[in-house]
Amino acid sequence: MEIEENISALEKFMNNIYFGESLAKEDSIKNLEDSLVEIKFKDTNVHRANGLLIIDNGYLLTAKHCTKNPKNNLLVYKNNVYGMERICVSDNVKDVSLIKMDLRKPPKAKEFKISKTNELLPEYYFTEPVNSKSIWYGKIENKFGFLRYKLKKVENESSSENMWVTTELIPGDSGGITIGKKGELMGINIGIATGNLPKSLFSEKISEIENIYFGLNLIQKEINRLKSHPFLKLKRYFIK
Repeated sequence: MEIEENISALEKFMNNIYFGESLAKEDSIKNLEDSLVEIKFKDTNVHRANGLLIIDNGYLLTAKHCTKNPKNNLLVYKNNVYGMERICVSDNVKDVSLIKMDLRKPPKAKEFKISKTNELLPEYYFTEPVNSKSIWYGKIENKFGFLRYKLKKVENESSSENMWVTTELIPGDSGGITIGKKGELMGINIGIATGNLPKSLFSEKISEIENIYFGLNLIQKEINRLKSHPFLKLKRYFIK
């Protein structure tokens, strides 16, 4: 059944955290670029934002602010145009959403390297080179810079609470991706940094990204939601 297939594909994508390490840098970058989706305004066909396809049947991560007025969004993937089927789940605080576009294909998980941000060094780290990618009218745009982040300790583990990049993102780059020097997915592009920046960053042109782990949390929420579907509960009941 489709629900069970979606669960299986989403869980397989989550395992990229472990199995993606064996993926070659060039393959990861190619897969990431091939999975970028362009979001356009339906009424004007003008570029609006981006998303990252994670499952071939239409699941993608994007910036939450790009999902406003979903009926006015067109999603362009490999020169084909799709509508937005639904917003699956959004983070209550962070600017990231998991959405589903109307793409009717078998649910196969994409394969990427995924950065383990819990292994970042303490305090601020200023030397990690990154590439922020987006797709504009079918063309991949690259912006190179460096990662800046602030760590917050969560249950004795290092977690990246705030992530910035020195790549100069502009409106329309939102929902794109930032990758590290090994071709690993680090975060979802948000835009020009706002809020409380560290004083050490005031002299730089700083843009903001959301840690990819906030996106992974949304995927896990969608898995949990699907597993609680009444059909599966009924199926488990009769199997007993």
